[in-house]
Amino acid sequence: SFPPKESTIGILSKAVTNLEKQQHPSKLTEGPEYDTFSYLAASSSYLYKLVFSNLWLLSGLVSSILSKDYKTDAVQRTTTAVTIMKAGIKENVMPSKAEAIVNHRIHPTSNLEEVLE
Repeated sequence: SFPPKESTIGILSKAVTNLEKQQHPSKLTEGPEYDTFSYLAASSSYLYKLVFSNLWLLSGLVSSILSKDYKTDAVQRTTTAVTIMKAGIKENVMPSKAEAIVNHRIHPTSNLEEVLE
């Protein structure tokens, strides 16, 4: 047998890599997290109070800090995770199809249409 130039697994892998590289935009100033930070300002230490009370000015900095850790980054944007990949069933047979299951946790201010774009 002659393997194709691009296998179904290779094509799917490229698609998954592209999907993971394309991060959804931050919605820090548009969603409930903005209100949460504003509410926390009153009972925070001086530095946090200063930052949380001035998100209108410092939202870019806060967004950048949140983006450094995937756990905090999920607060401000729609997240994407590939959870299952399926392809070949035998080691010496090229699979004719490959598929992936993708999980999106959609930010409260986003919608399905935005995610599918």
